[in-house]
Amino acid sequence: MEYALWNTIALWIIASFFLVLTLLLIFVGIPVALDIKRSAKRLQGTVDEVRVKMDPILFSAQSMADDLQEMTSTAKREVNRMGSSVDRVSSRIDDLASLIEVVQDEIQQPLLKSVATLSGARRFLSRYL
Repeated sequence: MEYALWNTIALWIIASFFLVLTLLLIFVGIPVALDIKRSAKRLQGTVDEVRVKMDPILFSAQSMADDLQEMTSTAKREVNRMGSSVDRVSSRIDDLASLIEVVQDEIQQPLLKSVATLSGARRFLSRYL
């Protein structure tokens, strides 16, 4: 009989333990779950509010990024155009330098001959005058 008594006591302990756990779940767990649910709804509302406020900022940032991309491509085009202009100017300067050399040679020879002739004429005139 003692064995049946101990079984009954153990069963009552187990049943009361489950009763306490059930009462804890009802009085503590359910309010905590409801509070978590309310907090999640508030958090979702806050996220939605932040999203609504961030949309214009993101739109402006995207617009700025598009403008920067366009400015970059324009700057690249201008650099290429300026590079070709510099190449053309450099070619023209080289052509001008070549022309000046030719003109210098064409003028220098007759001028040297003229100076030599005038120098000779001056010596000639200075001897006889």
